[in-house]
Amino acid sequence: MEDGRSSAPVPCAAGPTGTAYILQFEDNDNAIVLVGGANQDWPGLASLLGGNEGSGLRAAIGRSSAVMLQREVPDHVNVAVAQCAAALGKDVFMDVGGTDSPLDPALLPYLGVVAPNESELTFITGVETKGPDGKPELQRVRAAVAALKDSCRAAGNPSVEVLVTFGGEGSLHFGAGWDGAGEAAADGALPLECRMGSFVLGTADGRPVDTTGAGDCFRGSYVAARYADGKGVAESLRWAAAAASLACEVEGAMASMPDRASICERLEGPMVGAPPASPGAPAPQAEMPAGLQPASAWGIGEVSPDASLVQRVEGKSRKTWRFSDLSRERVQVAVSSVGRPVHADIQLWLGPDWTPYTLRAYSEDGKRRPVQTLVGTRCKAAMVEVRNLGESEFPFAAAANYAKDPMASLPIELPASTPGERVDGGALRSFALDPAAGQVEVVLLTDGRQLNARVELLVGPNNPKQSYEVFTNNGELNSLCVAFDTPDAGATVRVVNHAPVEFPCYIHVRERRV
Repeated sequence: MEDGRSSAPVPCAAGPTGTAYILQFEDNDNAIVLVGGANQDWPGLASLLGGNEGSGLRAAIGRSSAVMLQREVPDHVNVAVAQCAAALGKDVFMDVGGTDSPLDPALLPYLGVVAPNESELTFITGVETKGPDGKPELQRVRAAVAALKDSCRAAGNPSVEVLVTFGGEGSLHFGAGWDGAGEAAADGALPLECRMGSFVLGTADGRPVDTTGAGDCFRGSYVAARYADGKGVAESLRWAAAAASLACEVEGAMASMPDRASICERLEGPMVGAPPASPGAPAPQAEMPAGLQPASAWGIGEVSPDASLVQRVEGKSRKTWRFSDLSRERVQVAVSSVGRPVHADIQLWLGPDWTPYTLRAYSEDGKRRPVQTLVGTRCKAAMVEVRNLGESEFPFAAAANYAKDPMASLPIELPASTPGERVDGGALRSFALDPAAGQVEVVLLTDGRQLNARVELLVGPNNPKQSYEVFTNNGELNSLCVAFDTPDAGATVRVVNHAPVEFPCYIHVRERRV
């Protein structure tokens, strides 16, 4: 046994082994050509699955947490194994990859979870999941899932779950009791639907190196988390998404499979993307593990749920975002990295030569403590520039978008709901944070005079982990509104007013448990 894997119960057949040829395309999609070989030759299957002896395939199934099947072996083998697993009280997880034909009806009564991607869902149900533009549509996916559940129900299996994957767009889980009915939530999800996005990749250009095996990694990791570790659906989906993102960063199938420590580290990173949403519905957001509050609306995945506004900013370069809606006055900006330091300069441009607001942001670790801020546009046509002041070895991802309520009103709501403290020019104030706080929101404003100040997060004596340094000619129209993620206990927020004594500012601080 190696790393918990063992092939001891599997006999070797005469003749060539099964072979899979994986074709990788320029768009990072892939296709597989299978040569069955020994995968199609199963002599003595009944003896392998019969009896109660302490060795062999039946014994291995009895020791397992769940049984995972795929279709590169004959249907009758899967049926026999599924029957054995059901007799031993084991959950059966069906990865439908390996062929483009419908599922064997004899298999349907024994399946606990069926896990296709959006194309395989069409193959096994005959229901098209993609629209005219070639992209999956939620209503079509739901119709295909309903057809699959109807087939299982007719076979005496009314409680099957369906897990559909969408590559880099994430995944969508339909629970055992899902019937397509009920009132949709704010993100368009129906009851017993669980959605999950994908993690930002840690590659130099933010793109996959090799997607071979990523789907297998996702499903295997989901099964391990759900059945071996006992995690809930949402937490298992997130674990699987982290594992699959790591698999995309390494060339080769087996070589790309990550270890547990790497997955745990990736779980701390930002997520983007989401499965297809209903027409007109807000884009769905990534789910958080059970027992945790949502990680607020500050993250880069909240600024651009479909990642269309996320830009990679190389060291010593800049990116811009244009805003022209005169009815909206607040832009949300987020910057994150894959664990590298972040040195960013964020500017608001109004017209060709006026920059009324400049924010210098620093983070020691852009993954654990991303840059998160709101910038007022004064209801004018504006452009936001994000410049990477770091070296070329330290790129980061940035996104900017109009803020939506409640984020758009936060610079007004937070001062109205929390006590403020006056900080005179040249003065300093410190605020010790509750060790249980996972995030702290800060608003720094004036009565219309200039705002020239620095607010920073300290961990330990005089040890800044993150800082924001702002200058604006009007601290009422352009207050500083930022969020600090606080993964370390014993943190302190400190503000320094760099302006002359005649220009006081006011600070409001609110802690959140995330």
